[in-house]
Amino acid sequence: SQGTLPRGRNLSTVGGKLVNLVVPIRFADHASRKMIFKKEIDILFNAVNGHEKLAPTGSIRDVFAYSSYGKLIIESTVVDWITLSNTESFYAGGKSGLSEAFSDGLKEA
Repeated sequence: SQGTLPRGRNLSTVGGKLVNLVVPIRFADHASRKMIFKKEIDILFNAVNGHEKLAPTGSIRDVFAYSSYGKLIIESTVVDWITLSNTESFYAGGKSGLSEAFSDGLKEA
């Protein structure tokens, strides 16, 4: 069903499948850090009914399904880690990641 909110915005019932792209990024100064595997990220996002060790309370998919009473299923595609060309400090720009440089880093990825 649809309704109209003030200012002409439409409100629709959400349902179906949402396709999501997951791009894990790390900063240049984190390149030597041990990162979780792509397969583990996929489990965190896509495991149905969670995973005993990685997502014991449910995956991102489970959260969306539960919150929508089963009407919205999110299917995430996880790609390989991308290492950005600059440091965490550079992209944060003293603004906890809300800087233009961070937006540039996302475009770089």
